[in-house]
Amino acid sequence: GCIFEENSKLYAYNDTYLWISDGAHFGTKTFVQLMDHSVVSIGRSHFRDKTILICKAGNLKIGDSGSFAPNLSIMIDDHCEVEIGDEVLVARNCHIRAGDGHALFDVKTGKKRNYQSDSDENRIIIGNHVWIGYNNIILNPSVIGSGCNSGSGSIIRGDYNNNCSLV
Repeated sequence: GCIFEENSKLYAYNDTYLWISDGAHFGTKTFVQLMDHSVVSIGRSHFRDKTILICKAGNLKIGDSGSFAPNLSIMIDDHCEVEIGDEVLVARNCHIRAGDGHALFDVKTGKKRNYQSDSDENRIIIGNHVWIGYNNIILNPSVIGSGCNSGSGSIIRGDYNNNCSLV
C-alpha cells in the first residue's frame, strides 16, 4: 500500500477520483485536499515532509519514481491540469500553480471571465527525468520537456524543448 506518515491529512469532497499507487510515500504533515470532481493519479513517488496538494475541479497526474523534497505545493484550479512524468526530482520550497487562484466575473453578465475550458493555457506538463531546482515557481501555461533542469530561484512559464537548462 501507500504510506502517509504522522500528522498527514487527506480530504476528498464532491465526487472526486483518487488513485494512489502501491509504494507511494507521503512524509509528515502532508496535506491533500481534492474538491469538486477532481481527478488525481499518483504513481510510486516519494513526497517528503510538508507537501501540499490542492486540486479543485482539476486534474493531477504524477508518475513513478519521483522524489519531491519538503515544502512542495501543487495547487490546481477549476479546469486546470498538472502532469508530472516519471523520475522527476523536485528540490525544497517549490510551487507549481495551475490557475490564477481568483475568479474574475463580468460585472454586467455575472459570467466568469478567466475560465477557459480545455485550453492549453490551463496546463502544466513536466516531462520525464526532469530536475526542478530549489525555490522554483512553475506557472501555467508551461511544458517542460524531458531531461530539462532548472536553476535555483527560477520562475518558469512557457514551453521548453527536451534537454534544456532553465535559469
